[in-house]
Amino acid sequence: MTIVIVGEISYLLVEKRSSIARSEKIAVRIIAISLGTCLSMLGLEAISGRFSIYSGTRDSYLRKIRLPEATSCSRDEFVASKSLDRCGEFLGEGKSMVVLIGDSHAGQFRRGVKEMAVREGLAYSVLSDNGCIFPYAPIEQVGACENRNSSITELLRNTLKKDDRVILINSFHGYFAERKKQGRISAEISARYYSAELLKFAKEMKRMGIRVNVLLPGLFFWDLESGVNCQSEWFNRSSIEKSCFIELKQYEYERVVYLKFLQELASGGWIGLIDGVLKHTCSSGVCSAREYYDSNHYFGGYAEENFLKIFGRR
Repeated sequence: MTIVIVGEISYLLVEKRSSIARSEKIAVRIIAISLGTCLSMLGLEAISGRFSIYSGTRDSYLRKIRLPEATSCSRDEFVASKSLDRCGEFLGEGKSMVVLIGDSHAGQFRRGVKEMAVREGLAYSVLSDNGCIFPYAPIEQVGACENRNSSITELLRNTLKKDDRVILINSFHGYFAERKKQGRISAEISARYYSAELLKFAKEMKRMGIRVNVLLPGLFFWDLESGVNCQSEWFNRSSIEKSCFIELKQYEYERVVYLKFLQELASGGWIGLIDGVLKHTCSSGVCSAREYYDSNHYFGGYAEENFLKIFGRR
């Protein structure tokens, strides 16, 4: 398209206007070439995803973060219903079931697990609650989380069968990163408590013939506020806030404290451990929040796309 535009400009302003002075012809050619170069650069960068031409009004931008419908339950709703039926869809009767459990980090992938279930003819269920890690560990949570999680474990014990799947997704970085923990319990002790509870849950599932996969969370932009647009626009390219970027080495350092316990469980064969840090948003050791709508949650479409890349069959 750029080549066509430049050609038209050259033809109309240069070839047809043979009467204009040579110097004017040269000036027009320079302008045409410069315009073509700029358009080409903008097009290449837009295609590569480095920025968008226009992200829309504030309202339309915020609408991007709203997830399309996929049946799920908060744990309060689940405890009230006492059934996985209300928290998902049985898309393949008699087939295996996949259950997605965790805090809001699990909830953001609910459209992805539904799409995976449709493709594979599975039943699915999503159980997520903000700020409620699963399985429960006595770290910073209130007692309600413990009661809900106990009810979930009991139902899974009575409902799931061999070859069903459990996927756990929690904001481990939000609970256990060293900079997050202040006061009564250190990050390492908290992570150790959680690891012990996860091991008990994984052992019980393994006895039932059920594999537990744990997805590590994505990046964590501590200072990024919800709704901040971290996607560059061609006419406003200097507006991206510093909070939209973090150093990858700092994030990796912060997660060492909980990662080592999870890796121990994975090396023992109790869980499958999958790294959810999608480093294609990083360049030269600096990571961008262009696919995040707040400090640690993805846009809905991006979450679905990458869930399917990780868990969906190819």
